[in-house]
Amino acid sequence: MTITKEVIPSSEPHKSDREKIFRFAMALLFATFLLGSPCAAQTVTGLHIFTGGSDGAGPAAPVTADQKGNLFGTTWNGGLQSCDGGAGCGTIFKETAPSTSGGKWIFTRLYEFTGGNDGCCNSSTLAIDREGRLYGVTNGGLPGGSVFQLTPRGSKSTLRLLYTFSNKADGDFPFTPLVIDKSGALYSASFYWGLPGCLYNDGCGTIVRLVPPMRKGGAWTEKTLYQFRGGTDGGNPSSALVPGSNGILYGSTASGGRVTQNCPNGCGVVFEVAPPRSGGRWTERVLYTFQDAPDGAFPYALVADKSGALYGLACCHGRSSENNIFKLTPQKNGTWHKTVIHDFSNSSAYPPSYIIFGGNGILYGTIFGDIDLDAGQVFQLTPPG
Repeated sequence: MTITKEVIPSSEPHKSDREKIFRFAMALLFATFLLGSPCAAQTVTGLHIFTGGSDGAGPAAPVTADQKGNLFGTTWNGGLQSCDGGAGCGTIFKETAPSTSGGKWIFTRLYEFTGGNDGCCNSSTLAIDREGRLYGVTNGGLPGGSVFQLTPRGSKSTLRLLYTFSNKADGDFPFTPLVIDKSGALYSASFYWGLPGCLYNDGCGTIVRLVPPMRKGGAWTEKTLYQFRGGTDGGNPSSALVPGSNGILYGSTASGGRVTQNCPNGCGVVFEVAPPRSGGRWTERVLYTFQDAPDGAFPYALVADKSGALYGLACCHGRSSENNIFKLTPQKNGTWHKTVIHDFSNSSAYPPSYIIFGGNGILYGTIFGDIDLDAGQVFQLTPPG
């Protein structure tokens, strides 16, 4: 494969452990929920410049588009100035698409978080259902984060809290975008708690499902589908869940698997969780265990192609550099075969942020910074032939 890069500006990385995890988490969740297409050079047009006031500040996640081309997104801070020490607890916004080509986009703040029962600090891409309702997660303001539903009606938009994580067996820090199935059920991965151990001894993470009520206005029902143990099964889910056939969900972990000197908590795995065929429990199966150098470690940012193959990023301990892009291909005997399709040069100081699929199998992504330039890069990876 060939790779081309373009230098873009970026900022310095965060320093504290929690902030590092947050920035890493933001990189992980981008992969599945951004859409890309091959194109010639484009003109970048700013649709809205956030002021840090009532409109919000720090839009940390990609936007979601509805069928009309309107965009919906969230901010980490801004909004209610009395929240989070004056920084604000974040907002949900809408960019209404112009009715004519070249027309003006219209920005509307749909909701501002209070940091109370509605939570604080939204870090994930919103999911949208057939009726146009929005779903997302918060990471603060409540014991372990929350899942919410927003019915967008301009300034009269209403937010409903669907579930609050207890920071115990059900999970903590649900930073990945939600997955909606055909029945309207929601699936979420939490980075922390569940079972004890793993990174920072803050728990190994969970996968949960929220089932909508039979009657309008009823309570949603939570079920913990899987608690990671931090052993060979992996720990601390590190990417957005990728829907597969027959209700299977794919993901990756930032710990567990093979323990080495470089990976004291494990180098991470790629896994699937599958629903029971007739009653019973969901089951987890490891598709690949990362082996440390030169194989790579700490996989994240999974995406799938039309054939069902999985692609992702390994942030550390690659063959000729710290970072690589890998591919997992399902085999007829039920196993998965891993290949490294690109190794980044040693000049990459930070791991790539995400990858997305465009047309013709081209992968696009960004790198936070570079040892030589420390400015960041945009790259594309073109398949052979």
